[in-house]
Amino acid sequence: MRKIIITLMLLMGVMNAAPANATTTVSVCNMPSAAAVEIRVYDNTDSAEDVAWTATGVTERAVGLSKSCYHYDATLTAAHTYQIDWRDAATPTKVASDTVTPDAAIVLPVMQGQIYTAVASQAREVVIIRGDTPRITFDLGAAYSGWTPKFGAKASPSDTAYVIAVKDATWTDATAGEGYVDLTAAETATVGKLSAEIELQNGTQRLTAIKFKLTIREDVIR
Repeated sequence: MRKIIITLMLLMGVMNAAPANATTTVSVCNMPSAAAVEIRVYDNTDSAEDVAWTATGVTERAVGLSKSCYHYDATLTAAHTYQIDWRDAATPTKVASDTVTPDAAIVLPVMQGQIYTAVASQAREVVIIRGDTPRITFDLGAAYSGWTPKFGAKASPSDTAYVIAVKDATWTDATAGEGYVDLTAAETATVGKLSAEIELQNGTQRLTAIKFKLTIREDVIR
C-alpha cells in the first residue's frame, strides 16, 4: 500500500464562507509510467460510492525510473471522510488506498483597517503566517456577561506545555458573546498546526466555548 499525497486547495478571503463541496486534488505516486490508472472515491460518512472506478480525469506526471505520480480533482464535502482507491492495469495489478477528510474550512487573515483578522469557529481551521500579528475574533451567539474569555494553544491537547500560553481575550460585546484575541509576533513564531481553544471562566466555573485548529505557515519575508 502506498501513501497518497493529499493537496488541499486553500480557500482565501471571505471568512465563514466554506462551500459544502470543494475541489481537492488527490494523488498517488510510484505507479508504473504510462499505465491505465483508475481511481474510485467512496464517501465513508454517507456510505456511498461517489466515483466508480474510472480513468477519466486522471492525469500523469512522470518522476523517472519508469515510475509516475497520478492526480485526480475530486469534489469532496467538507468534514466527510473518504476512502480513495487506486489501481493500474499492470500484471500483477498494483493498488493503493488511503483516507481523506477535507478541512471544513481554511481561513486566511484578511485586512480590516490596519488589523489582520481571522474568525475562530468550532472545529474549523484558522491559517496565519509566521511572525504576523493577527486578531482572531469569535462570536459565541449568547450573552456571557461576568465571564472572562481565555485563549491558549498547544501542539497536542494532551501536552502539558503550551505553544501559545493561556492569555486573556477581550470582549467587544459580552452581552452578544463577541470578542477577540490579539497574537504577538513572538506567539506566532513557530510554524505548525496547533490545537487552540477559547475557554470562558467565571470564578471556579469553566466553559469550553470553541475548539479549533490554528495553523501557522512559513513566511517568505522575515
